[in-house]
Amino acid sequence: MRTVSKFVVLLFSLILPAPAFAQVPAPGSADPLGLAAIGVVIPFFTTGGNFSYLEVASPVGDNSNTPALHVTFFSADCVEQGTLSLPVTVNGIEVVDLKMLFSAGNFGGPFNGLLLISGVGPRLHGGFTAVPLQNPIHARVRWVNTLQHFVRTLEPISVANAEAAPSQTWNPLRTAATFITPEQGAFSPESTLYLICPSATVINTISGAPVLNPASASEVKLRIYDDNEEFLRDVPSVPCACLTTRTLTSIDPVYATAGSSYLYTEVVGSSTVNPPFSPGSFTGYVGTHTSFPRVFPPLTLDDFHRLHNGNVNNINGSESIDTQDR
Repeated sequence: MRTVSKFVVLLFSLILPAPAFAQVPAPGSADPLGLAAIGVVIPFFTTGGNFSYLEVASPVGDNSNTPALHVTFFSADCVEQGTLSLPVTVNGIEVVDLKMLFSAGNFGGPFNGLLLISGVGPRLHGGFTAVPLQNPIHARVRWVNTLQHFVRTLEPISVANAEAAPSQTWNPLRTAATFITPEQGAFSPESTLYLICPSATVINTISGAPVLNPASASEVKLRIYDDNEEFLRDVPSVPCACLTTRTLTSIDPVYATAGSSYLYTEVVGSSTVNPPFSPGSFTGYVGTHTSFPRVFPPLTLDDFHRLHNGNVNNINGSESIDTQDR
């Protein structure tokens, strides 16, 4: 009951005034699982005990003729590593074992990063270029880890949804987010923050795709609170380049030393493309992997979810919610 009451107080505390940030447009918040009309970005993991399976469906029209779907792979620092042609017929599906693909092909072996699904068209002076999809698709990546025994779903970041308003693009990239995690410790869960900040190299790959506004974050700032709403720490800069993976304790030891059952964190994206300290777009996940060695047989549980995201001004209470862009 003590923990429940703390959560109630915590929820009420979120409506209190917070420091003001510059006014920024709200990136779109359309359904990330909706029909992707132009292209899709999805993270993947294939190093060590990680396996990733790309699943693509073409429910509306044919994506197997010229042009077929085109998949461009980027490493965790947004360097292009190669491409794959992926024909998918109407009402058909394709499932690709990325680890097997990288091990057998010309990709230099397994790596972690981002993939971009698009159409493909000819360049003026030969070769090919990424263009909007011929027909809308559904896509996701299933992430399997054979060492830590989990299966996780990595959701698509749609460049634009087929049913979305013009402003609702590049979901779920937003300018702020929040998450709640148990305190880290010797006998408590180990949590990892996965940040996704696709660089201009990825964003500008599809010719004619809408521009991400605000630009992608190059770093994020964290504000950490305990479950008594006490402010603990301001982490001014965590670099974010394409796909960034950090354990919470590597970001700040307070996650293991606060003496609190749960900690609440606000995350704000910052971009260096625009003037310093201007908000930047990002998204991410939190994974909490818990082992119970004292039970027989030993038990391991995994919790994995996308960050609760939104516009920085809304989350910080400096601007009322815009109901036209939810």
